[in-house]
Parts: sequence; C-alpha cells; structure tokens
Amino acid sequence: MMRGSRHLTQEHKDRIAEGNRNKVVSSESRIKQSETIRRRIAEGAWVSPMKNRRHKPESKKQTSSKLMNHPVTEITRKRIAENTTYHTGKDHPLFGTKRTHEQKLAHSTFMKNMYARGFVHPFKGKAHSEETKKIIREKRLRQVFPIKDTSIEIALQNALIEIGVHFEKHVPLPGQPDLFIRPNLCVFCDGNYWHHFPDGTLHDELINQELMEKGFRVLRFWESDINDNLNSCVETIIKTR
Repeated sequence: MMRGSRHLTQEHKDRIAEGNRNKVVSSESRIKQSETIRRRIAEGAWVSPMKNRRHKPESKKQTSSKLMNHPVTEITRKRIAENTTYHTGKDHPLFGTKRTHEQKLAHSTFMKNMYARGFVHPFKGKAHSEETKKIIREKRLRQVFPIKDTSIEIALQNALIEIGVHFEKHVPLPGQPDLFIRPNLCVFCDGNYWHHFPDGTLHDELINQELMEKGFRVLRFWESDINDNLNSCVETIIKTR
C-alpha cells in the first residue's frame, strides 16, 4: 500500500503535531524533504491524499487561523522570491488584465475579515531603510504606469514620427519622461485633471528641478494644448532639441 493512501487517526495526528511543535527544521532538511517528495511523485510512488479533492470551508478556516501571523524566515522569503521571478512584469499571467468589480469586492471583504480576526500587517510600525528606499526608487524608474500610452502621448508620438524625429518612451529618469529626445530633452504630456491644470503640482516642479540640475532640458505640454494645437507643441520641441 502506498503511504499516501493511509488514513491516520486523529489521535495519531495529534501525537505527530505535538512532537513537531516548536521544532526548527534546517533549510537543508527542508530541501532534502522537498527533493524526496518530488522524486517519489515523479516515480509514481506517492500520491497526495488531496489530489482531485478540495478543502472544506471548515478546513480552510482552520488552516488560515494557524497561519495567522506565522513568521516567515529570510531563507523562505529568498526561496519564494527566486521561484517567482518569472511571474514579474510582462511574464505575469495577469499582466495587462483588470480585476472585475466582484473580484475587488471579494478581496476587500477577505482582507477586512483578516483584520477583524487579528491579522497584523508584517510591516506595521516599521520603516524602510535608506538602502531599501534607494532600491525601490531605482526599480520604480523602470516600471511604466499606466501600462498603455495615453491618447495625448500617442498623438504627439505620431506627429514626431511623421517629421522624422526620433524619440524614446518612458526612459528610467526622474519622473519617467513620456518622451526622451537625445541628447537631453525630456518631454511630458500632462493630463489636465491629474496634473491640476493650470497650476501644476509641486511634484512636477520638483521633477523639473531635479532633471535640470542633472543637465536635462524639460518641456511640459498640457492635455488641452496637445488636443487643440498639436502643431505648436511639435514646433516647440523642434526649436528646443
């Protein structure tokens, strides 16, 4: 009989749980155990007792309760990160998709229930170190938000392509310019609503200052300017580059 098909009594399970309580398993032992299970599954020598089955709501609730505030070691975090790198960016199966209203509501309800049952966010009361902040800023520069170019960005891009002006999109510079024309021209297409037309935002001013201090030139065009007088915007770019 395969070991996977055995049914343990509750008494036996309790004895095993008690024996493993507060037991620290080394990373080497975990890796060895994982390799053994994978080999036995590949050989057909072991079949998970949960294969083709689903947990009952009571079982899910019990598992969730046991995992509440369960500490995760740095070794485990590293292994998780290494095994999920292929899910980042465009390789992620959900890249470019949007959650439905029902999915958002379900997730919100789930998190509210978690906090009501005593869940504490692992980062509560903590702060990122300066080194971590630097890493986050560097990675953020290479993330494009929103994923798709806006209508005003596309309009300006097409106008520049027609006259043969070469540009790059969303280069990793402060503020992530919508268009970058070498050697040093940064062009931003600012939506009237998001950038508080006509006054602009303090954040935009700080970005402009940081770029100019690094030797870049900055042009910002309002959404209304691009929509109403695209040719004028293009002429300004040609004169400035």
